[in-house]
Amino acid sequence: MSKKITVYSNMERWFHSHLVHFVAFMFISGLPVLSHKFDFIAYGAGIPMAALTGNGDILSAGMSLMRFIHYSSAFLLTMMAIPFSVMMLRKFTKLSMWPDKWGVKATIDGFKEMWKFYINQEHVRFGKMNAGQKFFAQGVVIFMIVLTVSGYMLIFRDAFSVETAALARGAHAIAFIFLSFLLMIHVYLATHPTNKNSYSAMFKTGKMDEEFIKDHHGIYYDKLKKEEKIKEDTD
Repeated sequence: MSKKITVYSNMERWFHSHLVHFVAFMFISGLPVLSHKFDFIAYGAGIPMAALTGNGDILSAGMSLMRFIHYSSAFLLTMMAIPFSVMMLRKFTKLSMWPDKWGVKATIDGFKEMWKFYINQEHVRFGKMNAGQKFFAQGVVIFMIVLTVSGYMLIFRDAFSVETAALARGAHAIAFIFLSFLLMIHVYLATHPTNKNSYSAMFKTGKMDEEFIKDHHGIYYDKLKKEEKIKEDTD
């Protein structure tokens, strides 16, 4: 039987699992705040809220609830992100989100390998993360920082000029749209049958079979051997 190799720490799995929850809450609650086209969400939430509070304005009651969910989810996510960020910064240069090879050609080759793997069902050598996953991770970090900074600026908008608050709102909306787009692609690829082992490792066990890593994540396997985290059996 193939040995199990730990590929995701408890902290990584804990953060990733709860990140899904908080992002979902912020996404749904943020839509009616972003545009009146999504007022139906606030209206639906406002019906029970209006009944409980006696507020006759259903939409107003719903918007108040949406803002509360949005702000509280953002605050809790921030508190959760602090210990995770500290842990990640301690091994910043070794994070899997960085390219295994640098350069334009290496980046293009990485996405070509994704095409071969997901579309043509061909065997390729990936690192711990493929080019798409690395691109996603980098994008999430950038847009989450923009969302966090601009979001807190909007919460405390009275401390800023009207022009600065308007810029923060624009940055918040743009980052929200791009992050939503990245998340849709990520969810699709994460639940793709070819990623079954990675999905299980992230949300269940934190481990993968050594033989699977060797066969599907060859670059990562070589790295683990170099770091002596995997020792091949010798007769």
